[in-house]
Amino acid sequence: MKGSNFLNSHLSNVISENSPCGICIINTDRKIVDINSVAKKFYRVKSKSEIIGTKIFRFIDKSYRKQANIVFDQVLATGKSKVSEVLLINSQNKKLWVECKINLFKDKQSDESFLIQYFRDISEKKEMDDFLLREKNKFEQLYENLSIGLYKITPAGELVYANFAYANILGFNNADEIYRKSLSDILRDLKYPRKEFYRLLKKKKSIIGFETQLTLPDGKIRYLRESAKLIFDRNKKVLGIEGSVEDISDKVLFTSKLKESEESYKGLFNSIQEAVYIQDREGRFLDVNDGALRMYGYSKKAFIGNTPAFLSAPNKNDFLKLSAQIEMAFKGLPQEFEFWGRRKNGEIFPKNVRLYKGKYFGKDVVIALAQDITKNKLQENKIQRYQKLLSGISQSVQKLLTVEDFEQSLVQTLEILSKSLEADRGFIFENSVDAKSGELLMSQLYEWVNEGIEPQINNPILQKISYKKIGLDENQILMGNILFFRLSETVGFIREMMEAQRIKFFVIVPIFVNNIFWGYFGFDNCREEENMDKDEMQILKAAAINIGRAIEREMIRNELIAAKNDAQKADKLKTEFLAQISHEIRSPLNIIINYSTLLKEYFNENSDLDIFEMFNGIDSAGKRIIRTIDLILNLAELQTNSYDFAPKEFDLFEDVLQMLIIEYRNNAKKKNIELEFSLNTDNAKVFVDEYSISQVFANLLDNAIKYTEKGKISVNIYRNKKNELSVEISDTGIGISEEYLPNLFLPFRQEEQGYSRKYEGNGLGLSLVKKYCELNNADISVKSSKGNGTKFTVTFH
Repeated sequence: MKGSNFLNSHLSNVISENSPCGICIINTDRKIVDINSVAKKFYRVKSKSEIIGTKIFRFIDKSYRKQANIVFDQVLATGKSKVSEVLLINSQNKKLWVECKINLFKDKQSDESFLIQYFRDISEKKEMDDFLLREKNKFEQLYENLSIGLYKITPAGELVYANFAYANILGFNNADEIYRKSLSDILRDLKYPRKEFYRLLKKKKSIIGFETQLTLPDGKIRYLRESAKLIFDRNKKVLGIEGSVEDISDKVLFTSKLKESEESYKGLFNSIQEAVYIQDREGRFLDVNDGALRMYGYSKKAFIGNTPAFLSAPNKNDFLKLSAQIEMAFKGLPQEFEFWGRRKNGEIFPKNVRLYKGKYFGKDVVIALAQDITKNKLQENKIQRYQKLLSGISQSVQKLLTVEDFEQSLVQTLEILSKSLEADRGFIFENSVDAKSGELLMSQLYEWVNEGIEPQINNPILQKISYKKIGLDENQILMGNILFFRLSETVGFIREMMEAQRIKFFVIVPIFVNNIFWGYFGFDNCREEENMDKDEMQILKAAAINIGRAIEREMIRNELIAAKNDAQKADKLKTEFLAQISHEIRSPLNIIINYSTLLKEYFNENSDLDIFEMFNGIDSAGKRIIRTIDLILNLAELQTNSYDFAPKEFDLFEDVLQMLIIEYRNNAKKKNIELEFSLNTDNAKVFVDEYSISQVFANLLDNAIKYTEKGKISVNIYRNKKNELSVEISDTGIGISEEYLPNLFLPFRQEEQGYSRKYEGNGLGLSLVKKYCELNNADISVKSSKGNGTKFTVTFH
């Protein structure tokens, strides 16, 4: 390499200090030989000596060094100039883009080759190119992520452009499956009517919002809206068709239809009837459509950069929760919720909001779709009011059927229905007729009032009011019509009454009992005037029917109670009469028996056998009558609650059964019947009434002997598995038929009836036994069959 003088003499025409470009001379070893002042500024060096002899790659970004070396080799090999863009790095490590032209210079005397590098700063141009590229990518991504399908076809029907949405709408997974294919081939397996569409397109040159439906091979139907236009050249020759297709299935079924536009993305965006917001991760509005402007009344400028907080109704929304929902939507999880908004005019309204993840000029965003649901909310509130009222009626029916106190059940019914209607007072009025004038009157019977509302149950003005005086239309009520009154629409007595009781609205519902106008129930609203629709009135009529039936049942119940009381009084009189008559019969009979006994003893030695048998007959018949009277008197004492019940603890065997067995053993012996007894417990103590229990076992033993002709009678005392004292009395007598067993303990009942019956008796004994057992908390059971004897078991609890 020659020295500096050589360079100055041979390259002076190359190095120019006045050139606007940076100039750098490089030898074949890629070392810098010389630079001009512009290059010195590019490299940020104070003097040339700092970089002369340094390899040029020191000032080229690593990512471009290989490419630069290739260019150097090509210029050296071919001698042809090369232009390329290179990312330089100066001595302060600052990067800048330059456009670099490389020329070959050959010194003829020395035969040395040099590379002369001319470069100029293109950083601003590069930044602009990158910006334009990014913007281009944003728009491409935006169109690729649109839910609207875009397409372009040639006059021959070949599809030369389609985005993902178009392919997806037609049932394909991606646009590559249909690119450069004939549209007729693409639609061969689809039911997609096109004849009318092309006829209109040919006639009008463009179509906006053509609605049709597409049937996929699996039978699924999609509703579509298509827009298209013919593309012409300068000579009006058709170059093709550009169009867009939108799947409006959801909107056909659930939302308002979108308006198509042949405009750009903004036209489509603004044609959506719903409010659409594009928000960043912090919830700030990046863009909104015209639907959002209409919904709130604000300008677009007011939205951009703001958050949903400025649209919120005061104290209605949870913004922590909203932030979390936006974050979830950013993660790809769609969200749906209600939001209470406030329009520019101050009106507060509910809206349904759906959040989806989307793209906006290549940036991840949340797309919010909002719909004003004021009407839906009103309908929902109405349905909830119906459901609440129906639930109230169901609960009130339960109260009317289950609450024993009838008046309390009516008050509870008023409370339930009043709360269902959000009323402040509920009331029931009963009708009466003025004895003199014959006018129909009303009087308040029952009332329920909400907290803070003054009761009117003791208001004398609301007693015996004439329907005519207050101006109520009797005919309307008699027809079963519901009447309601608003304070602003009333006059006269009703208005005075409403003002006095601070009522803004009240309703009355007629009650009919046995098809007769009995009265009415109703409700007051002391807070506001309201409306009542036909459905609510029908529900209240159903409530009136339930109340009417409850009143009817109560009337019948009262009549039955009165009849029962009359019957009980008559039964008591009968019982008292029997007790009195029995007493009157018993006293003279005792005298007859006593005298008969004296006469028997007197004639005993001086009379024949016939006269002796007569005295025995008198004695037996008298005792039979006395036993019958005893039974009647005992039963009468129980029925009139006059029996002196005196329980005490005693030993059932020693104090009762042992003495009875001794007493009845002689009677059994006379009939040649064996009377057995067994004690199988060490503890026979009971706490009962001694007399009544003695009568129980006396009757059972007496019956066992009476109905047993041969065999034996057994008495067994033991304790059962529950350690309860039990007494069994069994016999081998005639037994009892299975058909008669249910009637065994009824009074005045015998299996054999009439004067021809074989065994004497009046049917009171076992009835009295049953009642005495119940009196002493004891159970009695029986096992028997005809001809196989009988076993009675008495168990003490």
